Amino acid sequence: MEFRGMVGRDETGAAGCARGKVADCPLFGFSGIGVGVDSVLCSLPYPRVAAMCRSHDMTKILIVEDHALVREAMAQSLLRLEPGVECLEAGSADAALAALEREPGLDLAVIDLMLPDVNGFALLAILGKRFPDTPAIVVSAMDDDASVRRALKAGASGFVSKASSGEVLLQAVREVFEGGVPTPVRSAASPARPAARRSARSFGLTTAQSRVLELLAGGRSNREIAELLGLTEGTVKVHMTAIYRALGVSSRSQALVAIARSGARL
Repeated sequence: MEFRGMVGRDETGAAGCARGKVADCPLFGFSGIGVGVDSVLCSLPYPRVAAMCRSHDMTKILIVEDHALVREAMAQSLLRLEPGVECLEAGSADAALAALEREPGLDLAVIDLMLPDVNGFALLAILGKRFPDTPAIVVSAMDDDASVRRALKAGASGFVSKASSGEVLLQAVREVFEGGVPTPVRSAASPARPAARRSARSFGLTTAQSRVLELLAGGRSNREIAELLGLTEGTVKVHMTAIYRALGVSSRSQALVAIARSGARL
């Protein structure tokens, strides 16, 4: 998306832009008086132009994450983005939507996929309809290729793995502000979540079953697993049956104990 800000003269003869005087706008390093400019087209990617033209406004970023420690860590990283950054925090999708209603001019939302009330994919779809001018970056431990593709299809402007550093998050935010679409870097030497994949393979599970096992180990219910993976609960139950058989157990609690005893890193 582009912000197309026209610059023209006001009734005093001073050139002004859509968000203030040209003389005050960092896109133009000159006084607006007597410049002789009838119109200038700003075609840098939104929302960076808007943020640059609002020389006295803060860049506001909403962090949507249900774990307080993770929210606080991301906020500390994002405060290093540039002077004048303000981070708002929400622990659920409902809280995030309320914050967006209160602060309609937010520059960015940073969203986890595993939220307690609405999964992140559904929240992305809601944001696309109700707040289309606010881009969103997903930051999630579910960083496999299928989840990344699904998040982008749902409307995410970028994706960052929770295994990444704070500097990677900052670079992703800069890239989104410049019109890019950052995603986790993949290579043959370092595939997504290699330790988890190796552990799952040691149980003789398929890729689909491995993803269900990771969420099971994270304490997710069958309904939550189905929503996060885009499956029916019936399909999840089929995968769970196969996982129980592979682990030699007959219940969810026994499966969790077996995973813990095996030392598997999921």
